[in-house]
Parts: sequence; C-alpha cells; structure tokens
Amino acid sequence: MTMSAKPCILACAVRALHRRRAASRAFCIIRALACALIVSFAAAAGPAMARPPAVSPPWADWLAAAALDPAEAGVAVWRLDSPGIGRPVWGVNAERAFNPASAIKLLTTWAAMSLLGPDYRWRTTIHLRGSLSDGVLDGDLVLRGGGDPKLVAEDMTEWIARMRGAGLREIRGDLVIDDSVFEPTDENQPAFDGDPSQPYNVLPFGALLNFKAARIVVRPRDRQASVEFDPPLADVAIDNRISLQPGPCRYGPWNLRVSEGPPRPSGAPVVRVEGQYSRACGEQGRFAAVLGHTEFARS
Repeated sequence: MTMSAKPCILACAVRALHRRRAASRAFCIIRALACALIVSFAAAAGPAMARPPAVSPPWADWLAAAALDPAEAGVAVWRLDSPGIGRPVWGVNAERAFNPASAIKLLTTWAAMSLLGPDYRWRTTIHLRGSLSDGVLDGDLVLRGGGDPKLVAEDMTEWIARMRGAGLREIRGDLVIDDSVFEPTDENQPAFDGDPSQPYNVLPFGALLNFKAARIVVRPRDRQASVEFDPPLADVAIDNRISLQPGPCRYGPWNLRVSEGPPRPSGAPVVRVEGQYSRACGEQGRFAAVLGHTEFARS
C-alpha cells in the first residue's frame, strides 16, 4: 500500500466507527479497498506519470512467480478523495490499455451502491391480460422482467402463493414473458471457459429466473443411475447417458457434462446428462444452467 492511499483508508475507517448500518459499513469497506487497490490490468490511464516507478519488489516478485514479463501487466492507483480523475498516484505501465482484472468489480460495485443505494432491487411484476371472474383468468398472465439478477425459485413460489391467496385459481391463457427492459441478447454465445452449463456463465436477461439453473440429482440404481430435476421441470425430458463406475467415489456429479439435446418429436426440450459416476458416491446433485431462459421460466 502506498503512503498516499493511507489517509483515504484511515478517514473511511474512522467514519465507519460512527455508522451503525451494516450497508454503510460495507460501502465504506468497499470504498477503502478501491482506494487502496484499484489495481487493474486496466483501461488507458491518461498521460504517463512524470516519474514512472521502477518494477521493484514485491511487484517484480509477483510477476516472476506468475512467469509474466513486466510488459504484460499494468497497475494504476488513484485517490478517490481527489477532484477529477487526474493522474494515478502510483502505477506500472499505467499509460497502457489492458483487459480489466477482477479488481475492477470494486469500481462497478461502488458505482452501483452510490447511484442506486444498498437496498435497491430491480422490480419484476406480473400483470393480468384478460378478465378475472370467480378465480378464473380468461386471458394471459404476463411476467414483465425488471432485470433482477437474483430472482430465484423461492421468490416465484411465494409469488404464486400470494396470487392464489388473492383469488386466482385458474389461467385459461398463456404465460407471456416480457423481456423488453434489456436489448435482445444472443443466448447462444459460447461461455468463456467452454462450459455453458455453469450458472456463472448465464447472460443477463430482463426476466431471468433462478439463473436458469436446476439441481440435477443422480441416484445409483442396480445397473444404471437415475437422473431427475429438483424441483421438477415440466415437459422437459432427460437424455440419461451416465455410466456407473465401481470402486470408491472418484467420479461425482461435477464430472458430468450437461447439455441441451435435440427436442423430442412432440417439441419437448431435452437435457442430456452424460459422463462417469461412481456408485460409491451415492445420491448427489449439482446445479446446471439448462435450456433457454424463457423455456426455463415456463417450465
């Protein structure tokens, strides 16, 4: 940590002692981390500093341990309590442009909490399109996505219970999903690590539900393993290609590959699960992103 970053962190720490709300303390911690560690393999930082620092320990040691050439990495540190951006107070290759490292999340988190507040949540709403009489909706139920990245199955279960409590018993129409809050996104873009079944690879959508992730439960049987979704997905077939293996638990659920198979002649979507699974692992499960996000929401 540079000496110029210490006053910023100290001031933030002192203010945190006088704040009671956990969100305020969290914001202050984020601000302090950003002040000290806005370390990015980062965007262009403006004019070069008058006295560029030498690549010296511990920076040189870190680069050597990662087998990186000094020209392949960059660091830029700014004071957050100074007006404007200006020049960085310390940096290595700060004038060059790089792909951002994960530390850039500190900036986006700080910006979101500053602009939206710590308690902000995107609003997803449900609308009735048709007439409601004696608990029967003669029309469509419209789910209007608000871009909430954390709308999960438990929220929908509570939501359905509240609608039933308000008198809605039957829907004689379709479930219409309104995604218009965001620009259309190509859902078939390849994952950066080659595994689109990982929930962290799911792209943002206006009406994204549960990261379009389902828990796939595997149970060894006499000659093969059974596979099912928990909770079940309506009208979704499973193409079970798991090979049971003897011996100790060497191959668990994370060894399985999950992908979308060709749909059935009826049009029902198919999820293919394949790979080796050790019988000794017993019943286990893993979460996997499956189907398109609108197909998942309707299931």
